[in-house]
Amino acid sequence: MAKVRGDPVRFELAPGTGALDAAGAFRAGGAAFDPQTAGHGNRAEPMSGDPEAGFRFPSNLFGGSTGGAMDRGDIGTYRIFGHDGSDIGSMTGLGTAPQPRWLACFGINGTNSAARRITDPGGAIRHGPALVPGDAHIVAATDPRDARFALAGPQEETP
Repeated sequence: MAKVRGDPVRFELAPGTGALDAAGAFRAGGAAFDPQTAGHGNRAEPMSGDPEAGFRFPSNLFGGSTGGAMDRGDIGTYRIFGHDGSDIGSMTGLGTAPQPRWLACFGINGTNSAARRITDPGGAIRHGPALVPGDAHIVAATDPRDARFALAGPQEETP
């Protein structure tokens, strides 16, 4: 049985969220999440109508630390949370999102060129490229069927 901060998880990570993790996958310790490597999970971007309350959930879930903050204009302030010494995500306000959500973000080498590759086959850029904590840039997008995702990394491709 999975454990979150020592407590068994049988069904939902948090009641009412629909986030199921009975096997403990988010704690598996694999290499799928690597903020420094393109093509891997890079960060999580929870968005909430009440960012202060929403910030407590990922911080408690990951046993994480709280990092700094960054003003994001119309969506409010990024509140950074971390795990095992790395920044792994930032809580923000809803901005133009119609409801609270978690945005999955993957590493990419060059957000500007990635933005072009998203739109060529019919995807759409919803935000960015824009600066995020850690001297990275983020592109929030939808695929041709309107599934939301984000890419983060250096703005220009690096060797």
